[in-house]
Amino acid sequence: MANPWSKREQTLICRHYLKLLKWEQAGEKLKKTEQRNLLLPRLNDRTPGSYELKMQNISAAIVDAGGHTWIKGYKRLPGYQRSLCEVMQRVAPDLFGEHNRGLWTHPDDLEL
Repeated sequence: MANPWSKREQTLICRHYLKLLKWEQAGEKLKKTEQRNLLLPRLNDRTPGSYELKMQNISAAIVDAGGHTWIKGYKRLPGYQRSLCEVMQRVAPDLFGEHNRGLWTHPDDLEL
């Protein structure tokens, strides 16, 4: 089993994901493989497959946070980590505005 993702790695990939999502929403054509290859050297020996799965986890967190769309090709993958929501709380206001800060709550932490 691979090492858990560090906070630094999660922050890098969440910022990366949100940047790509903004580009896609602006109508820019994404070169996902090229973008993945730019980020991988900054991660701790992660494989392309590990990157792809984490991007799918981020898609799920984004949809659960408020129904935002995800990046085409990174279909949401259930079972993402609570720590991913913590990272999104920190990085989302930088990219989508302060009003999103409260959206990033893991489903297990929601009151029913």
